[in-house]
Amino acid sequence: MGTFSHALNIIFQVKGHSEFEQHGRKVFLSPGEWSISDTRFPSRVSFAPDGVEQLLLMVPDALIRGIPVQDDFTARKFSSEKGMGKLLYEFLNASFAELPNLSEQSERSVVATIRQLLACSLLELMGDHPSTSFREALHLRARAYIIQNVRDPSLNVGQIANALHCSKRYLHMVFANQGSTVDESIWRMRLEGCKGDLENPALTNRSLTEIAFSWGFNNYPHFSRKFKDEFGISPRSVRAGIPKSA
Repeated sequence: MGTFSHALNIIFQVKGHSEFEQHGRKVFLSPGEWSISDTRFPSRVSFAPDGVEQLLLMVPDALIRGIPVQDDFTARKFSSEKGMGKLLYEFLNASFAELPNLSEQSERSVVATIRQLLACSLLELMGDHPSTSFREALHLRARAYIIQNVRDPSLNVGQIANALHCSKRYLHMVFANQGSTVDESIWRMRLEGCKGDLENPALTNRSLTEIAFSWGFNNYPHFSRKFKDEFGISPRSVRAGIPKSA
């Protein structure tokens, strides 16, 4: 079995039912299931008349390299009800909802996490985990949880550890191995979300305080200080379109 070298479509069935066919194989998808299509080859999809909604992720060639996709993975049914497949699906849903509010830097971070989650999902399907340790998988799960709950002002290490069924000490160690801390990751995601909103022309009617509070901050001076420390420019200057000083 070979490895794909071109774009893949990852198809998640959200509502209704559909039938997908490629390479002479057919798969019937129900909500909570997903499949893979190789864009190099013809495929066919038909929808049941029951109101269909799908989530489609196109993975370009540059991101496929190193992902263990095998030839017989196309037109097969996978579950998003448990394991890494569930985490990938939940992360995609949360990420797509926030895309309009993310800065360019945040988007790159989200794309990298999606790629890692996809690789872990496929390794899990193969029953093979040579390149993904438990700590790496836990770090991905924690990042996904943070992104999904980053607007919650009460989000903290204890809440994340409880959700992932691990100790706070172990979670701190997992993030330290990645060169960061849990708190830094939370604040950075919040600040990047705020920056994306401040740069969004459609949100000019929202005050700086409203934007800060919508991303989990509860004190504007504290937000303003951390924002300037992170980006080297004040929130007000970003809103005004003033470039960062050299």
